Amino acid sequence: MKNIVKEKKGITLIALVITIIVLLIISGVSIGQLTGNNSSLTQSKDKTASSELVKIQQAVMETYLKYKQLGNATVLKGTKMTYNEALEDFNTLGSSESLKLEEPYSEIDGTDPGLVYYQVGPDELKKMGLENIHRKDKYVINYSTGEVFNISQKKISNGDALYIYAK
Repeated sequence: MKNIVKEKKGITLIALVITIIVLLIISGVSIGQLTGNNSSLTQSKDKTASSELVKIQQAVMETYLKYKQLGNATVLKGTKMTYNEALEDFNTLGSSESLKLEEPYSEIDGTDPGLVYYQVGPDELKKMGLENIHRKDKYVINYSTGEVFNISQKKISNGDALYIYAK
């Protein structure tokens, strides 16, 4: 009798299972790197939020210089806030950080509207020349000190406040 052995073409069930397991491991590692507190996506969102603060601070300081040159308070955009209202918004963080300045003297004698805190949103930012800020966040700003605080997002993933001031 002749033994006829056919050549089998294709993959075995074991090879298929091993391939699927390897793919699941690779996808699990990839998904782990893209999600979580230390992920690439979270880090890029944090860097975007921080860089937007810097852009807003630059626009705030440019607007304040324009105000000083023209002597016209209408160039200052936003809704005025008292120092205590700004401090209250900031302190809702439960953060160890605090606003860097004492209460502005303008609230006492009213001489310089640039020393008051303002709340600004996307519309005011556009009027200040920041049309590329894509967030719908609101900010508390102080034109004369360069303080900018994001009151919508408040913190980044590591717990730091979204707050910047002129150094």
